[in-house]
Amino acid sequence: MLLYIHGFGSSAHSYKAQALIQRGRQRGISVICPNLPDAPQLAVQTLCDWVEQTQPKVLVGSSLGGYYARYLAHRYRRPAVLINPALRPYDRLQEAIGQATHYFDQTAFEWKLAHCNALIEYDLTDDDQARLWLLTQLGDEVLDAQQAIELLPNARHTIEPGGDHSFVGFDRYLDQILDFDPST
Repeated sequence: MLLYIHGFGSSAHSYKAQALIQRGRQRGISVICPNLPDAPQLAVQTLCDWVEQTQPKVLVGSSLGGYYARYLAHRYRRPAVLINPALRPYDRLQEAIGQATHYFDQTAFEWKLAHCNALIEYDLTDDDQARLWLLTQLGDEVLDAQQAIELLPNARHTIEPGGDHSFVGFDRYLDQILDFDPST
């Protein structure tokens, strides 16, 4: 079983979530992707509940979901794939304070400074990066890929030139993500 964690303003309807779910179905691997609350504390509690109830083998997170996946990987000692992760979201998401929009259905939600401050609680400096796989593209127009590379020096790295925040060509990695086992 794999748990996919979507990014800020995204949902279980995102392209990456649906691609993993479909490929997992073809291979007989269960992939779950809960729609997360916008408030970080509620999102993390929701994710902790899912991890404790379903015991996924691998965590996968994109953007803000990558931040959450890293935290959960540390807390529950699970492998995680981080796709163009936001590893300092409490700084970057200050730009979103005010009215933000969910990408899938265009509904508005309020993003507050308190949400940014709450994200700091899940920051890590001493995690076991050997269980992490960083998938990043240097052309990410939203996040600085170099920051993720520097913050995760001991993770497995797949660094591609070009691309963008959505991770162009994501489908090329579906099977490797579904099979990810850092111990092999």
